[in-house]
Amino acid sequence: MDGLSVPSHGFKLLSGTANRALAEEIARHTGADLCRVTLSRFADGEI
Repeated sequence: MDGLSVPSHGFKLLSGTANRALAEEIARHTGADLCRVTLSRFADGEI
């Protein structure tokens, strides 16, 4: 990606359930790893 500056101290990349493929693409372009997350749903289906 042109014009993208990644801080030398790194950053954390998190992804929910909306667009995992986009998060993976961003991780590839920036050289970052996706953080491990634990998501759970309420009884009514809300995250």
